[in-house]
Amino acid sequence: MLRHPVLYIPSQQGLLFNVRVFWVWAVNALLHSVLLFWLPVLLTSHHVLWPDGRDGGYLVLGNIVYTYVVLTVCLKAGLATHSWTWVTHVAIWGSVAMWFIFILVYSNLYPLVLIGAVMRGMDRMVFSSLVFWLGLVLIPIATLIPDLVVTV
Repeated sequence: MLRHPVLYIPSQQGLLFNVRVFWVWAVNALLHSVLLFWLPVLLTSHHVLWPDGRDGGYLVLGNIVYTYVVLTVCLKAGLATHSWTWVTHVAIWGSVAMWFIFILVYSNLYPLVLIGAVMRGMDRMVFSSLVFWLGLVLIPIATLIPDLVVTV
């Protein structure tokens, strides 16, 4: 800091982060949360997610929403990243991959391990729904459109 004080001028003067920037991010986060909840609810509101007529209920909806949140947060981190390195790629895409691996493993633990009985088969239910895959592409993009407009 003492050798290169000019590097710290923007932060000391509040140019990069200040009250206005805080509230912009807070309102943006609120908008993201509203969209990430209500768009999947509307997408699954017909209650028929599979060709055989089955529906999944709130647990399926919760896992669908959480999957969209994980992808959206990682994409948002990518939008906020100015310098991409291999570490950045591993962190962002690895986080998405780890969520999918987690849901695959956790959905198949019961009865081998006596936890997560309600999650049994959740991977097959969620991943076999065409509505889920459609939303996985559209909802994170729709949620991040305001960020893309501001960034570009």
